[in-house]
Amino acid sequence: MRRYTVDVDGTPFTIDVIETAADRFQVTVGDQVFEATLHTDQDLPGADIEPGMAGPDENHASPQAPAAIPAGSPASRPSPAVPALPPRTTAGTPGVHGGAGDVLAAPMPGVILEVLVRPGAVLRRGDPVLVLEAMKMRNTIRAPRAAVVVSVEVEAGQPVGPGDPLVRLGAPAG
Repeated sequence: MRRYTVDVDGTPFTIDVIETAADRFQVTVGDQVFEATLHTDQDLPGADIEPGMAGPDENHASPQAPAAIPAGSPASRPSPAVPALPPRTTAGTPGVHGGAGDVLAAPMPGVILEVLVRPGAVLRRGDPVLVLEAMKMRNTIRAPRAAVVVSVEVEAGQPVGPGDPLVRLGAPAG
């Protein structure tokens, strides 16, 4: 699950996104739940969002004002505030992307059963990368985005813990 906390015109919103299949999501905004289907997926240059903290003297003005949200829409209703999360790093974070050398990390402890990719493999979002056995269940770990496999950090039979690096991903060519 990914949790986003955004401010729209000074009103905080919490958006939870759970991937239920390679192209299907359960999206919760406030107390409303929606089923969503991904129609396109595209990495845009310079569009990655990186967590960070602004210093006390930095200007928080945005170059563009946010688009108006229709009254009564799910995004127009505030949701309960969530505590701030610490800044994330690329290493040890499942499915994080933002530049060359991104890490696909183990989401839970287990044992690697199969590695399905090799360095240089071109992946599309949702492609199987490896199989992780956890609590006697086979879990297929999938590509979080279009990418090229830079390196494979594990091998079949290897135990891993949550956050351990599995595969390093790079930007796809093109």
